[in-house]
Amino acid sequence: MSIDIKSEEVVVVVTKSVERKAVIPVPEALPALEDFSMPLHTGPIEIPSSVLARVEGPSPEISIEDIAVLARDNEVDRYMAHMTLEQKIGQRFITNIEGSELSEKLISLIRDEYIGGVIIYPWNIKNKRQIKKLTRGIQKTSLDNDPPLNLFISVDQEGGRVNAFGFKEMARFPAAYYWSQYDDPEFVEAAAYVINKEVAELGINMNFAPVLDLYGIPDKTVIGDRSMGRDPESIAEFGKYYVRGARKAGIIPVIKHFPGHGSSTVDSHVDLPVIDMTEQELQ
Repeated sequence: MSIDIKSEEVVVVVTKSVERKAVIPVPEALPALEDFSMPLHTGPIEIPSSVLARVEGPSPEISIEDIAVLARDNEVDRYMAHMTLEQKIGQRFITNIEGSELSEKLISLIRDEYIGGVIIYPWNIKNKRQIKKLTRGIQKTSLDNDPPLNLFISVDQEGGRVNAFGFKEMARFPAAYYWSQYDDPEFVEAAAYVINKEVAELGINMNFAPVLDLYGIPDKTVIGDRSMGRDPESIAEFGKYYVRGARKAGIIPVIKHFPGHGSSTVDSHVDLPVIDMTEQELQ
């Protein structure tokens, strides 16, 4: 089975005893493919057996989500085929940057080292106009590479005390612990959407949030009020809704930190936390 992607339609071809075709119009879910700078693939895409198994009956059907994933994966494979080993290694790194402008050092990291992304910290930020200019410059520089590729431009924007951006025009949310007090996953989704929509407008495409460590005391220790509580099932549910809200806003959410980290009162940025827990407790 294969998919042919055209400019206005997707043709699904199933070959068994008799060839059958189903033409599916490309909906608004797919324009994200235009983010890629190389020409969109127009040949057949191999469909894995897991998807093929879902095609039943005389009129084969496939979800548009599957089509989007398959098309995206195909584009990623094409990019990888164009990259040197050094470029592939560089793509493994997201780095911090100096200053608030597109410096020669940063340009060299993008052009010569082919880094996969950058993280924006408060010291890189002056105002909205400046940060937009910086993020546009970063992406433009990366798109001049061969092959051209957008970078991850990431940030820590959790709400509460962890916010890279603190512009007065932006919404101010309390720490995530207080979101959980409503016991309403849809509140979490709405908060995530607003927070991430605002950073997306600044040229950010990745946010290191949500915090899903288990802690449950709204203090100022390293996790503290950044945690949404101690109950694993509730935190998992809140996490799913946060991810949904962030994605709706066009941001890649990054869940953090690690199993057991919520029990630490030591900041792992400055020292090595040691957690005395059994395997059963971690699970």
